Amino acid sequence: MTEQLELLAKLETYVGAAFVAFYGYERFRKPPAEPGARQTGHPSRATTTAASYYTAVVLYCGIGVLVYGTLLFSPSVLEKIRALVPQLGEMPDVLKHSPSVLVALLLTVLLPKVPALANLDDFVRTRLQHMAAIPHEVRRLAAELRRATFRPASEDEYAEIAPALLAQGFDEVDLRLASGDTLLARWLRLATLMRRLEGWEAEGGLREYFIECPGELDALRERYEEVGAKVRRAYGLAHDSGGGALDARTAATLAAYRDDVGTALDAIVRDLHDAISRAVLLSEYTEHRRARRLTTLGFPVQVQQVGRISLNSLMLLFTLGSVLFLFVFNVVPNPRRNETPVDMLLRSVMIAAIYCVSVWCAIGPKTHWAAARRAPGSGRPCCAYLVSALVAAVAGALVSLTVKVVLHASLTEAWPRFVQSLPWTLLTFAMAYAVAALADDVPADLDAIGLGHRPLWLVEAVAMVAIMVPVSMLVYRLLLDTTPVGFVPAFGQVLTIVVIVSFAIGALVPSWYRHAPATAATPRLAATPAPVAG
Repeated sequence: MTEQLELLAKLETYVGAAFVAFYGYERFRKPPAEPGARQTGHPSRATTTAASYYTAVVLYCGIGVLVYGTLLFSPSVLEKIRALVPQLGEMPDVLKHSPSVLVALLLTVLLPKVPALANLDDFVRTRLQHMAAIPHEVRRLAAELRRATFRPASEDEYAEIAPALLAQGFDEVDLRLASGDTLLARWLRLATLMRRLEGWEAEGGLREYFIECPGELDALRERYEEVGAKVRRAYGLAHDSGGGALDARTAATLAAYRDDVGTALDAIVRDLHDAISRAVLLSEYTEHRRARRLTTLGFPVQVQQVGRISLNSLMLLFTLGSVLFLFVFNVVPNPRRNETPVDMLLRSVMIAAIYCVSVWCAIGPKTHWAAARRAPGSGRPCCAYLVSALVAAVAGALVSLTVKVVLHASLTEAWPRFVQSLPWTLLTFAMAYAVAALADDVPADLDAIGLGHRPLWLVEAVAMVAIMVPVSMLVYRLLLDTTPVGFVPAFGQVLTIVVIVSFAIGALVPSWYRHAPATAATPRLAATPAPVAG
């Protein structure tokens, strides 16, 4: 009976945490209020990139679950909150005696009733949304599209568009000669863009957009038909006049009508750019795919060279690391008396592999996602550093567990040793975070701290050592508490390896990243500015 009650209590705790995360996810879908700015009626996901959004929402839900656990295991705080929220006293007695249910309700449906928690939630959610460029990214992209040049219809596209326009009364010669900022030229560009959007829809690439923004594209199509009728009428009136002299009143009326039609045309083009920005952000998950889609739609895209770390560099790092670790393990006194040469080799390879995984987790995302690297003139993406470091720690732990299973030929025997070695994941975490941050350094950063006369690689190497040595001391202290004495390496061995490896990685890896631009350069979603008239 006792075991069943304990199982039920655990189940309540897990279900409560799931509800907190679910409600947090739903709250995060609403963009932050911005006084004075045009409010968007679209969910947060439609206003930024997938990488930025999901990084921020996972952090937000994680913070919510952390607060849930803190309140659940802090009875004194929970009692104070009960006194502040009279609604809790009106609940059924069964729920009153279930702390997990009470805390879950506090952080979900009753959250607005607790001003302190509600204000904290609002602060954290808004800051994370701003860090994820919600809703700035969609506005930036739409503004870039409005300033961009637009690739006119090719002969094949014109052959598909022209029959419908000719059937509506437009003259083929006028369509062929339409250019510049005339009403007919602007209408032809809009028709071309709508045709390309139909091609994208036919490919099945707008599923996410239709889910998050239902009915928007259909409404734009209806407005497109309405504006098309007005353009045809304005074109017909001008065409029927035959270029002859019109009286002042008729000319003024026709000019005013054309201005009204032009205003309506500009409005639908602006809203269509907004819709395309949302569709691109929702449907294309990487920078390269977003840039390729914009190019297909007719917007030229600039290309920004970004750094990378090649497989050759990682293999060089892995080989040198394995040799270094094997050498140190043989030279420095080893407390593991029964360790065979094969065991020593496997341990050397494992540590080298973990370092390589840590480096790749720090550098790899920068090559593919703008949210993971520092933009010129902006602050550092600390959230991306944190995510990279967490992924590196998990990946390093998996490498460690795999090698231990191979070494012991049994998961049952390998698991206790793996648990004992978990403090090493702190070293992996710190290494990935530091490499990710140092890779975003620029020479101007040295000038800001008065070290402009020093080589950047040397400053980064020293900084890496200064970061990793204290972390290694903490890890060693934790190992003394979790690992049998016979398996704890000598402190001198740990310190020697950390200093050498940290200096080498700090000196080489950030420089490799900065000076080895990706072969397939990552496009930046900033369309080429249109030429200035005159």
